[in-house]
Amino acid sequence: MKILMITGGFPSEDKPQKSIFNLRAAKSLSQVADLKVVHYRFYKPGRPLKEELDYEGVKVIRLNLPYVPEKNRAIKLIRLRLWIYLTRNILRKQLRSTNIIHSVGLDVGGMIASQLSKKTGIPHFAQIIGSDINFHMDELKGSFLEQQWTRGTKAAICNSKAIAGDIQQKYPGLPTYTAYRGTDLEKFKPHERQDDKHLRILFLGGFAHRSSTDFGSNLKGGETLKKAWELLLGKMKLEAMLQLGGPESKSEKIIAWKQSLPSPQTVETLGELRPDEVPTYINTADIVVVPSLSEGLPNVAVEACAAGKLVIATRVGGIPEVIEDGKTGILINAADTNALADALAKAISSYREIEAMRRAARKRMEADFDSSQYAQRLMNIYKSEIK
Repeated sequence: MKILMITGGFPSEDKPQKSIFNLRAAKSLSQVADLKVVHYRFYKPGRPLKEELDYEGVKVIRLNLPYVPEKNRAIKLIRLRLWIYLTRNILRKQLRSTNIIHSVGLDVGGMIASQLSKKTGIPHFAQIIGSDINFHMDELKGSFLEQQWTRGTKAAICNSKAIAGDIQQKYPGLPTYTAYRGTDLEKFKPHERQDDKHLRILFLGGFAHRSSTDFGSNLKGGETLKKAWELLLGKMKLEAMLQLGGPESKSEKIIAWKQSLPSPQTVETLGELRPDEVPTYINTADIVVVPSLSEGLPNVAVEACAAGKLVIATRVGGIPEVIEDGKTGILINAADTNALADALAKAISSYREIEAMRRAARKRMEADFDSSQYAQRLMNIYKSEIK
């Protein structure tokens, strides 16, 4: 089976950490099918219109297409039509032999994939990841683009049951499936603590400002975590180290906040980690915090549970599908600073007493979140829809 995976998010030499989950999915699918990734990027001087390369064993076609500012829906439609025209002509040879078009996200890649399906008859399966349904879908509601997307989509494949429920509610006639991407259970696995030093509490969500949402720099809950840490420092002497990673976690603003604390030595700023660094930090952490305000199904929660860590997370998106409160982790309401501070205090003071919870988290990942099963799940979905 020949598959074209179409996406606007994929790692590159200059941005190896970008959309790393798409690379992992592509590697998995490449083991059971003849896969090529079509990666859309904006054209810059010096970039050819089309590049074909091998990226960590995955065949990639990069299309560097002209940028058109999206001031309104009309201009977005013009750009979409231009990119569809260019894509059909550039990929004419590949499309003739393609059996499946698999798009990732409801960005321009997903829209182009639906139009290619309509024009070629190749079945299009749309993977819905979370941010697209949470934010981009509302922008499209009732528009011509939304109508075209639904007409050119064979089925939706969602990263969580929560996302699948949203899709079924919005598009009751669209076949909808859930396929957990999972994680590498060998790369993320329990390790014995090597010392008796302070507990390590890890947050990898960063503080990037998201202009497309109402959450600003708090989409991943970093601002809530900062306030909770301030509360903890005012209540107790902390035998713990808070490690802050992700976009903007080493910015001047975060450094200034750290220095303003009564105990700045309790915070370590990591910056944005490389993909190969993430397993080391998760495997050596004791507690992982995922205080997001909105989510699909965050990889870090799955990876931390697989590593047998105590995860403190919010009840948003698909997180409750990963963590069962009190059994495989601790769940709190989003943006609740006091609840987060209380959960952290409890976890720090009774960490050694919750071994059973951490073991249960690992077993849950082994049962349903093994990434080695992901490709076959996708293949089963494809086959069920194109009998």
